[in-house]
Amino acid sequence: MQNYVRSRWLPAVLIMLCLAGFSGGQSAYAQQPAGLKTMVVIGTGTIYKGNSEAARQDAIKDGLNTALDAAVVELLSPESLVGHFQIINQVIQGQTEEFLQGYKVLGEYKAGKTYRAVVEATISVEAIARKLSEMSIAVGRGELPKVLFFISEQNPVGALAHYWWGGDTQFVMSTSEKTMAGTFAEKGFLVADPGRSASGTQNRTIDFPAVIDTASAMLLAADYGAKVIVVGTAVSRPAPNTMGATRRSYAATVLARAYLVADGTELALTQKEAVAAGSDDVAGGRLAIDAAAGLAATDLAERITAVWGKEGKDLSTIQIAVEGTRDLANFVMFRRVIKKMPDVQNIKTLEMKPDQALMEVEFQGTAEAFANGLMLNPFENFRLDIYEVSGELLRVALIPQ
Repeated sequence: MQNYVRSRWLPAVLIMLCLAGFSGGQSAYAQQPAGLKTMVVIGTGTIYKGNSEAARQDAIKDGLNTALDAAVVELLSPESLVGHFQIINQVIQGQTEEFLQGYKVLGEYKAGKTYRAVVEATISVEAIARKLSEMSIAVGRGELPKVLFFISEQNPVGALAHYWWGGDTQFVMSTSEKTMAGTFAEKGFLVADPGRSASGTQNRTIDFPAVIDTASAMLLAADYGAKVIVVGTAVSRPAPNTMGATRRSYAATVLARAYLVADGTELALTQKEAVAAGSDDVAGGRLAIDAAAGLAATDLAERITAVWGKEGKDLSTIQIAVEGTRDLANFVMFRRVIKKMPDVQNIKTLEMKPDQALMEVEFQGTAEAFANGLMLNPFENFRLDIYEVSGELLRVALIPQ
């Protein structure tokens, strides 16, 4: 039989780009689950001895492999793709069934000995990312930071925690970490594999507790070349609902924080819950953890991306001397608005007096830019008077209306 598996990385990308407008116009695509990618591609088959049906099947298979190739290209930086091209072909090529979630033939055309088909294919990008990670191939386009996960997992409650940085399962990612890694990879992040340090150190001994402190996690992250760490917990528990004597519901909670390895700055915080049904505590809890981890990863990845896009701006520490804080509700509202402002990384109150306060804000930009942004925010019960902007100091009055 004709070997229909053909790796055509560049044509795959060109086809995907040319048809991006067509695929992007389908409303269903915007609602597809995280970890899946739907694309429209063109496959080609050759008609031998008048057998159009065999050529049609070859065209469909060719289109599906083109979609798979394009999905792999999107996940990897050019350097990673070229450097691991041989092993990628050996493991990914011809494994369409493992990553394909479904397909439809949208159009067909036959001319002479050529049969062409327009195929809409849905590929599990998360499954591809996991497979690449298993081969120690760093996924991600390289534009976003490399991330190392520290998620301690308990399934169910009361069971021993599973974590890769100590115990009998050293360097093996938990269910929640694998799910989060796949989501991060899909969104363009590089993901560090705990089993392969950047320094190449083998037979390492790492023995930290399940709840690892941030300083230790950052120290380990440096060995993996990671710029961001995600530290947290994933816990499952039985939920109240049951169905018969053999099936019940399970709930899971994933709590995670992302930190910048360079200086320990907290980049994002998320807490997500999910419920799943299963026949036993382990299987049901794992399904619930997987669902909650997917939600948490999506939230964290979006938050980190938003912050990382501003990395070119200088981080300023701005002090704000505030008058008119006697009405505590007004001051609380003022502080809340600042916390939600774009480019604000951190905020804290240094000093409180009867009608005055001193605050400190870490802001990506200048004090003048911060003051201009602050001016654009409306307040219900008071108006804002910024009467001095000097260096890295703002003097502000909250005037009741």
